[in-house]
Amino acid sequence: MKLKDWLLKKYLPSWAVLEYGDALAAAQKRVRELEAENRTLRAYINGVERGLRAKQPGIRIERSDGG
Repeated sequence: MKLKDWLLKKYLPSWAVLEYGDALAAAQKRVRELEAENRTLRAYINGVERGLRAKQPGIRIERSDGG
């Protein structure tokens, strides 16, 4: 990461470095938001799956031949 920062500061104009920092911060914020949404949706999916599994009827075999 240090090499990347050094390259950016050495070879890019200052406005580009600032714009890169702003874009990076915005992208990181969006990633955090999407991760939080993903956790919420996964929890919802797990709850629905658990509920559906609990609701499934058991298999009953009834024999009519007396045995």
